Parts: sequence; structure tokens; C-alpha cells
Amino acid sequence: MASVAALNLQSSDYRRAKPPQEFKYFLILRNAHRLPPRKNRAAFLESDRIKSIDLPQNGDLLNIAKRLESAMKADSLSDVRTACAEFLTAATDFYKVPRCSIRVLAARPLRVRESWATELFGDYHPATMLIRVWMRTAVRKEVTSSGTFLSTLCHEFCHHLDFQLFHCPDS
Repeated sequence: MASVAALNLQSSDYRRAKPPQEFKYFLILRNAHRLPPRKNRAAFLESDRIKSIDLPQNGDLLNIAKRLESAMKADSLSDVRTACAEFLTAATDFYKVPRCSIRVLAARPLRVRESWATELFGDYHPATMLIRVWMRTAVRKEVTSSGTFLSTLCHEFCHHLDFQLFHCPDS
């Protein structure tokens, strides 16, 4: 089962929502999921108790994040993919966990139902250690903001850490 970061489009605030400045260049542990069924709740809460993690102080992630931002502004899919791969390599090396793969895809999937819609930003598949992130908005197909994109990449990488570093059975 993949873990999924989704946004409820019914909310009137989603268009105005911008990630805080600190999301731009730092790994932020956050959880955008509903509580799982009672039988899986303990594992979920174990992961949720982790509020912060150490960050590399050498500036590598910051430099890669800046290259990612430039690639996003230039709308260069190949450069975005390269920057994401470099970011994940630096992060996995720092945390001494197995490397995970990245797929940067075009427009986000949009699921529309009668009274709601959700837009998928990214997901992580623990069995394959694959992170997928989408570079374009679902409706207008515009390049997403680099802050939102990096936040999603970090969020999905934190799922990787849940499984590989913290040994959580679910994330």
C-alpha cells in the first residue's frame, strides 16, 4: 500500500496556501494522512511521535534545493529529475539508509467525485523504495511551485526514513 499526500480541493484555502519559508530548504516531518484503522494505529502513532530529525550541516542539501528551484523555474524535467536524484542520494548517504528511487512525473493525477476532488502530489512505495512526485498541477498543467515540490519530496522521503531508519511497520 502506497502512502499518499493529497489535498482536498473542497477547501477554499487551498488556492491561497503557500508553504512556509522554512519548507523551502529543510526537511520537515509532517503527516497529511488520516488516522488508520485501530489495528494499525499504534505503528502510525509511533511514526507520528518523531517531530524532528538532524539535518546535514554541510550545505549540500541547500545547494541541491537551489538547483532544484532553478530547474523548476526553467521547466526542465531532466534537470528536475537530476536534482531530485542528487537530493535523495545526499539524504540517504547522510542517514545511512538504502537508496530509494525517484520518478518525476508530469501532471498530477486528479480524482473527481460528485462532491469532492483530490490532487495527488506524491507517494512512496515501501516494497520498491520508489518515490513518485508530480511536477505540474492537475488542472492547468502549470509547473508547481518549487517550495511545494520540495516539500512533497521531503515528505515522501520521510516515509522512506520511517521504514528504513526508524523501522516503523507502517507510515
